[in-house]
Amino acid sequence: MKAWPKPFYHIDDVLTRWQMSERDLTAFVLSGDLTLSATVAGLRVTFGSFDDFGEGQYSRMHEGHRYIIGTIELQRHDAWQAMQNEHWVISSLKSPDGEFVDVGDGVSMVEHVVARSDLVITRVEMQRFEEAFGFDRPVRSEDPEGGRRGAPARYDWDAFWVEVCRTIHEDGVPQTQSELVAGMAAWFGRRQQSAPDDSTLKKKIRPLWQALCRTSSPRVARTP
Repeated sequence: MKAWPKPFYHIDDVLTRWQMSERDLTAFVLSGDLTLSATVAGLRVTFGSFDDFGEGQYSRMHEGHRYIIGTIELQRHDAWQAMQNEHWVISSLKSPDGEFVDVGDGVSMVEHVVARSDLVITRVEMQRFEEAFGFDRPVRSEDPEGGRRGAPARYDWDAFWVEVCRTIHEDGVPQTQSELVAGMAAWFGRRQQSAPDDSTLKKKIRPLWQALCRTSSPRVARTP
């Protein structure tokens, strides 16, 4: 039977997959390295942005409403509380800096109860986390001939390291780690591929950079 990749996985399934304790998972959630989500069916939310007037003054600019059927990303403190308790009440969702997503119509205060059994990790977030921390257990599936194979890697890390070596060999060690990270992000773009986020690239490059800082000339001085 084919193992279909699911859109999300409950946290108990992920703990088994990663052979991780719930305490360790909680640490990754609180540090911001892992985003937990919750399943919903028809949750109404209001979204918008903050209009900054300067000197710490800002106003909330409502831009619209929508109904979410599927998963919602939780803020760190809400995710932690939902893991510790059977139920936890939330009034807003995780959103990019400068934006907000509130539960309800934006007029009256509305709260949504998240049960611990609602907690999940989306497939995209699970794959991102596994790549960032070097997990070597890809999601398994069966090929048409009955054999089992791993899902193809999202990024070509072998070619990535070849390019890192070529860059340092031909151009020398960059002034900063950030310069090397930016260069490799641009390299992914030139290959017409989506680039990993900067935090993922930094985690990949950091061990090499630290070794270069110990052994290279004083030119390597900063690690932003």
